[in-house]
Amino acid sequence: MKSGRQAPDPAHIPTRRQLLEYAVAYPDCDLMLLDMEQRSGRLIEFPGLRPRTGSPLAGFIVGVVVTLMIGWGLHLEPVAAAPDPWGRLARSERISFAPGAESCIIHSSGEGRVGYVLNILSGQEMVLDLTGDAHMGGVYRKRDGQPVGEVMGPHWQGTVPSTGDYLVVVIGAGKPYTLKIDIPGPGQ
Repeated sequence: MKSGRQAPDPAHIPTRRQLLEYAVAYPDCDLMLLDMEQRSGRLIEFPGLRPRTGSPLAGFIVGVVVTLMIGWGLHLEPVAAAPDPWGRLARSERISFAPGAESCIIHSSGEGRVGYVLNILSGQEMVLDLTGDAHMGGVYRKRDGQPVGEVMGPHWQGTVPSTGDYLVVVIGAGKPYTLKIDIPGPGQ
């Protein structure tokens, strides 16, 4: 149960961290975030964290709690917690461009989720091209783990919303791949 302005928000970093701790500590239980001031609740899910084996007792308890909440006039709104791409990486690597360069090429053969971290200025455009036996896992802001645009296929292009570190996730199959990162200069 949370109250106040920010605490009931699952995107609020301290709340999300606490919810993730509960999800890891109690993998067979569902998580509900209750906002008592607004008389509402949210079912919190962390997709891909670990499969739940289910427990009849846990299911019964959740059923009782939901029934009581409905009786008190509370409503549930399912919501997925903000992604946490940083905690599920096989490895990460900071990328720096050579002075005056607008692109870099990374050759790798990593397996699993590999993160490439680079610092980008607000408003800069970033272009990613991936070739070989791998696929894009997403582009995320470091400060809050939020995705930046939608990644579809081996090419991504977008303008970053704020200055800071960004994470480019590539999911490799242990075979060679090449990632080209372009950040064109002004007027290009």
